[in-house]
Amino acid sequence: MGWIRRYTIAKFGVDDAAFSEPIPSPKQNLWRQLFTYLALSVRWPGAARAALALGIPGLIALLLGFENEMLLIATGAYAVISGEGHPFRYRWKPMAIIGVLLVAGVTMGSFIGQEVQELVSETGNTWWISITVIFSSIVAAILVFGANSLRMTAPGIFFIVMVTSSSQMSSGLGLMPWQVGMWATVGAVSAWILGMLPALIDPHAPERQAVENLEKAVEKYEKSPSYAVQERHDASSALNTAWVALDDAGIISGGRVIRKSQSDLVARALTAQNRLAALNEDVTGGTEYENLSPTGPNRVAIPHRSLTAPYTNYRSIHRYSHSTLTAQKVFWASILSGMISIAFGLGRPDWAIVSAVLVLQWGLEKVPGSVRALHRLLGSIISLGIFALVYITQPAAWPLLLILVICQFYAEIFVV
Repeated sequence: MGWIRRYTIAKFGVDDAAFSEPIPSPKQNLWRQLFTYLALSVRWPGAARAALALGIPGLIALLLGFENEMLLIATGAYAVISGEGHPFRYRWKPMAIIGVLLVAGVTMGSFIGQEVQELVSETGNTWWISITVIFSSIVAAILVFGANSLRMTAPGIFFIVMVTSSSQMSSGLGLMPWQVGMWATVGAVSAWILGMLPALIDPHAPERQAVENLEKAVEKYEKSPSYAVQERHDASSALNTAWVALDDAGIISGGRVIRKSQSDLVARALTAQNRLAALNEDVTGGTEYENLSPTGPNRVAIPHRSLTAPYTNYRSIHRYSHSTLTAQKVFWASILSGMISIAFGLGRPDWAIVSAVLVLQWGLEKVPGSVRALHRLLGSIISLGIFALVYITQPAAWPLLLILVICQFYAEIFVV
């Protein structure tokens, strides 16, 4: 290994003392990787909004006698999750965009699903279902490319792919595609309203919460033994989230404070950034490489705006970009899993596609990808148990709505 050391020193000008630092072990406790809950903020308010976005319109639908349509409201209600954590000045936009994509996906999926079911009924050939597999795989690949290009956070585009794929099996409800889309719109609109409703109570809560989470993360990093790598990563992520929130809230822009009435949040964020920079300098000894870091002592300032969506997508249009490679993995995994499902007569290729997208959508490395796959396996086992219980007991519409509301609540609590 000596030649690697000499080459690195000559090529990059790294100080020889840097090699005296202990190299952290890449292995982590398996139990911690599987079950550690890393959320810094309280998530139950957002989970409650997600549950109410389904529960309120679902309850109204039941009172009006639309029991089957109640299930379709959930396909649009997922939009509320995309707005959580964003300042209200900006929150309306992602919820509206995701809501439109959910409704469009459900409507197109229902149309294609009904056409395919007619072909299967006329010919008796189940391989016509492969059309739905191809459609879902293309949609998944396009959305995964965009999600990775835009650096979206969880759940990303997962719910869009899920409802688009699942809606292709909705022909048994006896509804036209436009009716399916209409009920999904009811869910999306209720999600948008409930997502924005807290602004009437505390219009500046999200950006204040982001700064508080940053301060907690830096304090946790400061108290961690030997400045643990995980805590350092969490603090750096919280710093980025806080500046994005302040920018989305219109408090800062172009490296300057725009809204003077909330300049105290900017001052607190700068203080936390200074503390984080000082901690990083203590760990690295102020090496030249670390001073180039966004949290280095030479970069303590109000950042400029984030890159625009058109530019980030344009930047990723390359055959070897992370977004392109991840989209390719998702496409071929979806095609393969869907076709295997048809070949074995399992009847629900959409479930196979959704599982592939959930595991692969962020293009994870081997270890975190394996952990995510194991999470999916455990989640599927639990979900099958709940489904079996519901199928055996055949509950009425009211208990079924309650079960869906509870599942919606915990989907927001545990989404990663």
